[in-house]
Amino acid sequence: MGCIQSKAVGVVEPAPGRAESTSNDPNPPLKPPKRRKKDKVPSPEAFAAIDTHALKAPSSVRSSVTSLVQYLVKPAKNDMEKIRAFYRWIADNISYDASGFFSGNSGPQDAEAVLKRGSSVCEGYASLFQSLCDECKIPCKKVSGFAKAFGYDPESPFTLNTRTNHAWNIVYVQDEWRPIECTWGAGHLTNNRTYEKKFEEFYFLTDPEDFVIKHLPYVDKNVEASIPLQLLKNPYTLEKFNNALCPTVDGIKWGFQCTSHKTQVITVDKECEITLKTQNVKLSGIMCHLKEKNTQQEYTQYVLLRKEGDMYTAKITPPKESKYNFGIYGKPDLASGPTHNWMITFVLRCQSVAKDLRPYPDKQGCWGASEAAIQYGFTSDILGKDVVTTSTGEAELHIKTSQLVPISLRLAQAESNHDLDRYVFGFYEDNTLVIKTRVSHVGFYKLTLFGKRPENSKSSSLDHVADFLIESKKTMSNVLPFPNAYTAAQKYGCQLLEPLSGDLPANQVVRLKLRSDSLTKLMINKQVREKEGKEFNFTFKTSSAGDELCVFGASGDSSSFDGLYMYNIV
Repeated sequence: MGCIQSKAVGVVEPAPGRAESTSNDPNPPLKPPKRRKKDKVPSPEAFAAIDTHALKAPSSVRSSVTSLVQYLVKPAKNDMEKIRAFYRWIADNISYDASGFFSGNSGPQDAEAVLKRGSSVCEGYASLFQSLCDECKIPCKKVSGFAKAFGYDPESPFTLNTRTNHAWNIVYVQDEWRPIECTWGAGHLTNNRTYEKKFEEFYFLTDPEDFVIKHLPYVDKNVEASIPLQLLKNPYTLEKFNNALCPTVDGIKWGFQCTSHKTQVITVDKECEITLKTQNVKLSGIMCHLKEKNTQQEYTQYVLLRKEGDMYTAKITPPKESKYNFGIYGKPDLASGPTHNWMITFVLRCQSVAKDLRPYPDKQGCWGASEAAIQYGFTSDILGKDVVTTSTGEAELHIKTSQLVPISLRLAQAESNHDLDRYVFGFYEDNTLVIKTRVSHVGFYKLTLFGKRPENSKSSSLDHVADFLIESKKTMSNVLPFPNAYTAAQKYGCQLLEPLSGDLPANQVVRLKLRSDSLTKLMINKQVREKEGKEFNFTFKTSSAGDELCVFGASGDSSSFDGLYMYNIV
């Protein structure tokens, strides 16, 4: 987030302000709030009129703290609305002084100087907010301490001798103390060291349990006096603060939980598995990036993402001994567009590497199908399928459907650009889609399934539905391709029993065996055969090597035949 980091060049240590807890303090005693923010603080929509008033403030009112307060509080009915007006005005009118922060020359940080300049670092934001509250006699304290902010590195913990790197406020409203973070409410620093102004609702009177994830008070290097400023029934120690996971704002809002690891620095021996979920929102999916920490080289092809219920698992097998940043990104279920938001980054210290390590195929997100697959006519059965392992070179997937879904299949190997589509074959057996694959080499393959929504039946295009991971544990010889199947084979519900080799020997007698409830006639080499019972049994002689052989079918009394399958004569 965009504020001062503990080891940045030109760090300005915030002044202690009025955060000291003394016997002469006229303010109410520091106690944790009794209720959560959602039960105590009005929704953002309830502040619409106050926000509009604050955002329309003329430039003339910023001549002094007094004139600014007089304008902002005019429509306010209570202290809550006054505080909201202060927070909203500061977020819109005060920019973070990125150049001053990085150069160490940020100038005076008192309220009047900040108003005049229109920019500051965290100290100025906190000073201005406190002065606005003081003008209205609203109890407020400025707090200095440690923040997991811009440039935060979980491998560099804070110590009691580390200079504090941030300032914020706590304010007394509706008979309770609550944290408020004006600096981060106004925007943040980007990776290229520029400031991006962006209003953040989350830091307006945040719940202390969420606030302490990134903020730990440490005023005048006095641990005991700083503990009450956390506003927690069970305060954090510095050790707990250093070790605790630190999700992003989105991660905190979504209720990010890691069920496998309690710290952000993980030692890896060959591989590790990170399991996670979100409590507050349902995610439509996650993505990740695995990058070597020093070189920023991308190694995401060594991460396997899987989903089971509301739990996500990332299996990571780093390709060499090194340190890596492992970033996890999520997308809420109802969010529009393809964007995934950053939730957390782990640091992986890889001490050993697995033997015969192979990359996974390129894949964005989890393997398997999204819940949208149901809209294409597949049943929930498809949601439990993602990885298939074979030691014979052959693998099968059986996927139940509620109707006949037009499909297309693609097969690709992680370490090859060869076209492998002839080594995947799909057909329907009653209400089950059967997909067969044949692979020749050890490694990982991506099987992609495309389908068509019922409402798009007239369209010729197919949509991406699922990616399945095929793991082959043994190299096989003489792996034969499947015949090419045309869409008509699916339309007629064809189940090809033999031959399942797409290459047929030249000048040989071959038998074709096929089941279909819809077809009444087959044609091969201009010879037509009627169905006997539920199956076709068609014996014919192949032509010369290099030719192609097509199988055609017709239904009812129609004399029009559709192409079903194509074989190569070798």
